[in-house]
Amino acid sequence: LKSNEEHSTEEDLSRHHIFAIRERLQQEYTKVLREKQLTTKEIAECCHMTEDEVKASDKAVQDLTDRYIKEVDNMTAAKTKDIMEI
Repeated sequence: LKSNEEHSTEEDLSRHHIFAIRERLQQEYTKVLREKQLTTKEIAECCHMTEDEVKASDKAVQDLTDRYIKEVDNMTAAKTKDIMEI
């Protein structure tokens, strides 16, 4: 059997790992969002998109980004809860 101190250290490492993964995913989503915005502007210039079309496209990307970040937050919270119950 593991001592409380060893168990606590493993919990801390697991929690740290989960939060590191969460942070990395958020950085990747932000990167994708920035790339999408640049691409949207380039497409707008090239394809003569209206300002409303560009805004709608940007909003759609932002909504997806927000949704996936929320999912990552929910998974992080669930995993943290699992770790704390052990």
